Order: sequence, then C-alpha cells, then structure tokens
Amino acid sequence: MPKCVNVVFNLPIENEYTYLIPDEFLDKISIGKRVIVEIKHKGRINAIITEIIEKEDVSNLSKVLDVIDENPIVSNEIINLGRWAAKYYNCSLGEVLFSSIYSQIKTTKKYRKTYEYYIKLNKDK
Repeated sequence: MPKCVNVVFNLPIENEYTYLIPDEFLDKISIGKRVIVEIKHKGRINAIITEIIEKEDVSNLSKVLDVIDENPIVSNEIINLGRWAAKYYNCSLGEVLFSSIYSQIKTTKKYRKTYEYYIKLNKDK
C-alpha cells in the first residue's frame, strides 16, 4: 500500500489533510517535519506532518511537493499537547503547532543560512 501523510496548516481549519508521499521523499518523511503541499485557492503552502499512514485508494490525493526540514521541528509530545490545546482553546491543531515553533523557522525558505556567533573572553587583559 502507498504511504501517505496527514498534515495540518497554519490556518483556522480543524481537519487534517492527507497527501501522498512520492518515492523520492520516502526516506526523508517523518512526523514533526514541515512539507510543502498545494491546496486549492492558496497555492503552495507549508504544513506539519502529524501522522504517517498507509492508504489503499490514492487516486484522488495530491503529492507532497518538497520536504523542508532535515530533522523534525515538533515532537510527538508537542503534537499530542497541541491536540489538547486545540480542543481547549477552540482553534485548529495547525495554528497551535505553528505558534509553538519560533519565527525564524516558520518561513518556507528551505536553504536559509543561519549563523552562530561565539564570544571568547580574554582573561589576559
């Protein structure tokens, strides 16, 4: 059976949506990573993977277009906590998860450079 993912968007939509995983991304997909998918009326948008499933009928499913992250940015524990928070605060799981990640990684720029600066203290002076 083909593998698929359930994803959520940073939109006020309660449902999770299912997308087909193309063969070239099978080894890169894991829960908690962001992917780029296409939705009607919005175009390409990033989403967070909440579940990996196998589905028999995939004829009407869209494909994942790209995988953004090398490592998951949201853990299973955060996803479960997000499900609770979405029910408690009456909002979508996607809104909760996207608000839990910091703004520097919310962009869809896949190859964003990050720099780390270190300060060395000179004890001689």
